[in-house]
Amino acid sequence: MVSEYTGMIYRVKYLESVLKQDISWFENNDPQSLASKISKEASAIQVATGEKAANIFFAFTMLIAGAVISFTLGWKFALVTLALFPLLFLVMSFMMVVLQMGFKKQEKAFKKSSTLAEQALNSIKIVQAYGQESKEDERFCEPLEEARKSGIKYHFITSLAYGMNNGIFMLIFAFALFFGALFVTEGVTNDIRDRDYTPGDIIAVFFGMMFAAFSLSLAGPNFKSVTKGRQAAHAALQTIERTPQIIIDDKSAKHLNDLRGEIRFENVKFKYKTRKINALDGVTINFEQGKVTALVGPSGSGKSTIVQLMERFYDPGEGSVIIDGDDLRSINLRDFRSKVGYVGQEPVLFNQTIRENLYYGNPEASEQDMLEALRKANASKIIQRLPDGLDTIVGAQGGQLSGGEKQRIALARAFIKDPKILILDEATSALDRKNEQEVQEAIDNLKNGDMNITTIVIAHRLSTIKNSDKIIVLKEGKVVEEGNHKELLEKYRGGVYSTLVAKQEELDDDQGEAKEEDADSSMRTDQIDGSLAKNPLLRKGTSFNDEMLGKKEQADKLDEDVKKEKEELIKQIKKKGYFKRLIQYNKPYWLIIVGLISSGVQGMTMPVFAVFYVKVLFSMFENDLSTIAWYCFGMACNCLVSFVATYFQKLSFGILSENMTKGIRRDLYKAIMSKHAGWFDLPENNIGVLTSTLTSDVYALNGASTEGLSTVIETWIGLVGGLIMALIFEWRTALSAICVIPFFICSAVIQVQLQTGFTESQEGALKKANLLISDAISNYKTVASFGHEYLLTDILRENLKEPLRKGAIKSHLAGFVFGWSNFVQNVVMGLLFFLGAVYIRYDGADQENCFLAIFVLMFAAWGAGQAQQFGPSQGKAFKSAIRIFSIIDEPSEIDASEDSSELVMADDKTFNGKIEFRNVWFRYPTRPDTWVLK
Repeated sequence: MVSEYTGMIYRVKYLESVLKQDISWFENNDPQSLASKISKEASAIQVATGEKAANIFFAFTMLIAGAVISFTLGWKFALVTLALFPLLFLVMSFMMVVLQMGFKKQEKAFKKSSTLAEQALNSIKIVQAYGQESKEDERFCEPLEEARKSGIKYHFITSLAYGMNNGIFMLIFAFALFFGALFVTEGVTNDIRDRDYTPGDIIAVFFGMMFAAFSLSLAGPNFKSVTKGRQAAHAALQTIERTPQIIIDDKSAKHLNDLRGEIRFENVKFKYKTRKINALDGVTINFEQGKVTALVGPSGSGKSTIVQLMERFYDPGEGSVIIDGDDLRSINLRDFRSKVGYVGQEPVLFNQTIRENLYYGNPEASEQDMLEALRKANASKIIQRLPDGLDTIVGAQGGQLSGGEKQRIALARAFIKDPKILILDEATSALDRKNEQEVQEAIDNLKNGDMNITTIVIAHRLSTIKNSDKIIVLKEGKVVEEGNHKELLEKYRGGVYSTLVAKQEELDDDQGEAKEEDADSSMRTDQIDGSLAKNPLLRKGTSFNDEMLGKKEQADKLDEDVKKEKEELIKQIKKKGYFKRLIQYNKPYWLIIVGLISSGVQGMTMPVFAVFYVKVLFSMFENDLSTIAWYCFGMACNCLVSFVATYFQKLSFGILSENMTKGIRRDLYKAIMSKHAGWFDLPENNIGVLTSTLTSDVYALNGASTEGLSTVIETWIGLVGGLIMALIFEWRTALSAICVIPFFICSAVIQVQLQTGFTESQEGALKKANLLISDAISNYKTVASFGHEYLLTDILRENLKEPLRKGAIKSHLAGFVFGWSNFVQNVVMGLLFFLGAVYIRYDGADQENCFLAIFVLMFAAWGAGQAQQFGPSQGKAFKSAIRIFSIIDEPSEIDASEDSSELVMADDKTFNGKIEFRNVWFRYPTRPDTWVLK
């Protein structure tokens, strides 16, 4: 529960801090990769503060308890054993350092590919429009190869660390037992018992110290997750605790009770860090209250820079921006931005409802306020024709609306703030003629109305700013001309503005025929729309409406068929299994054989160690030091085998996992890029969700692949091998153990099922949160202009409540299962010792063989537990595999790479550019009740 809450807090605090950073910070931190970075780091922190941290605490508690018991039973032998521990600490420290370094290198290697993926997916329609899917595939694969090579180098070192950890663990006990034998054979006095050391004392002290050392080994694999968590927390806290250069809630700043809207730039000079020359060079401008001021000039003249300084995204290098007589730097930035409306060239809408998008302009707006703002923005008709009205989801980046519709919704969002200052940064430049006229009409209403707004307009199309009260002409960061349209043409003949006007008039003349055709087309369209509205054939119950209903039924049936196909696809993946497919990515195959053999050998090292251990103990009773020395030498050889087996096991599957990760990411990304545009509009296929699948889900696949298989092989060979050995040594004790093994299996199955079920539901909820984070950060300038970024963190906090609730339920159940497993383990071991005593006393069982059977089973179980600790999560991996292969296998409705004999190849001979739409009916996937084309 602590980890779930910690993960939520970090996600919220992280996003909150990122959205409060100044714009210069984003220039040094790629916004495209920040969303996946937050998700990955928060997940790593959550894992580190959960079960892994508890396991470490549990291990150190066991360490202290084991050491205390050992020293109270025989401090001399305990001290000798303890003297060997620094070697174990040294090896574990080496392993932690290696894991930490490896994590940093892999993180750096994957960051580049993640950034490329986010960039391409955020512009997927542009990529598809230019047919650049294959090119993007190639760009994505280049850093994947770098990451693969870096990962393989990393596995060479980590495999050595893992091998040393396992080998040294058993080597220490070989030495400890040899010294224990010396204590017994040489008659060393046990001061606590006031007699010589006996084999019983050695057993008791040895087990106490063994549990202490075993606890360190148990903690080892958990340190990997905790190390990742620490690294992630360090990176996160650098952002969370950073004080931005421009503080939005500066307590020392002046609060605004009212804003008139008078703006003055006084001798402002400004230079971007990435440029050598000034973007603004001594600019002085007055923006009068309630007037419309236009900024014109060639590209790079400083128009957008003025807007960014006005929003205080940056501070001037020299000079001042004065608002109502006060320096903007002395004014509370949140107060100021809440009274400024901003609409850019590319309207930014979040993948939420129109209502929720309008709330970002004014969190306290009523529905009536929204409708009024939409009316002012000339957008009322948009809402009226949408079945869900204000509750219509606009899709990713507003993809369910046309360009003009998005721009008018963005304009309404600015109006709903009741702004005193309105900034329109080329708000109509990306629109067609008809939409431009509608948006321009909404802007003109400002001047003709009674809103008394200071309006700043940037435009390339000079026709849109002719009626401005004042036009400021910029060139190379300086004001070169100033006046209204008429004054500029008369006063500055041959100047910058008149030249721009002449060029645009010349361009308009060249396009005159096209404009006339557009006008005629628009007129004909309006006439057709009017005649259609009056046409009795199109009234309710007519054949046209019947056809519309028929088309809707056909489309609904098609949608239902597609949904069933997807469900059947997932069923087939589950039925056929994913393991065979994953094996195909694990190449070269001979490494699988090496890894599996190594896993099997490693699985048998613990039962073999138990045999040597018991032999040493019983040799102590006979004071046979030479025999003890031989058995201890056998233990040392077993340690060497464990080291070699672990090294090749981890190295083989490490290399295979890197090859698999590259192959899966490559094929998954290629499959994603081949999907049709409508596929990306679905909530489950949002950019944030897909980038998370490309990183977290692919990483989790190791648990379902050969690496997960190696853990299973090691566990079961150890258990089965130990059981066979136990049957050979003392069959009655072994059969007794077989009777209680189902309890162990039952506990393990429950744990896996518990993990699998909750992982799916939690990740579904978390992906919704990741979607919000991705949207917010990708559009950080728009969010900053709202002055209400806390709304996004509040929504994120609300979205995280569901995974937090499910996490709490999971924690309670997991705690119960873990407690049950420990209870069963202790009861079983106690029962085996009791039954062994019964068999020795009443059935004449050999004492040494009975001990051999019990300890072989005991050590095999411990080895299995240790393997599971080092092994990846298989429950999560199963769900990740289903998600990944369902995306790869799902056919795209429109596949640009399809090569079929039935398709006509477009070449210069067959393709002449003539396009004809025949009886086209179309609706967006997320708006099935609204036909866009009929």
